[in-house]
Amino acid sequence: MVDARELTLRGEVGYPIAVVGPARPAGSGAWYTVTEDRTAVHLWQLTDV
Repeated sequence: MVDARELTLRGEVGYPIAVVGPARPAGSGAWYTVTEDRTAVHLWQLTDV
């Protein structure tokens, strides 16, 4: 994860499920990924860190 305002590295994201391809923006700081079999989309957002 990169802080877009300061362009600093905030950390690495680990997913509890297998995903393929890059994370894609979903707006308001959220992003989505696609499952390995491409049958589901998961929406993600950071909690307090």
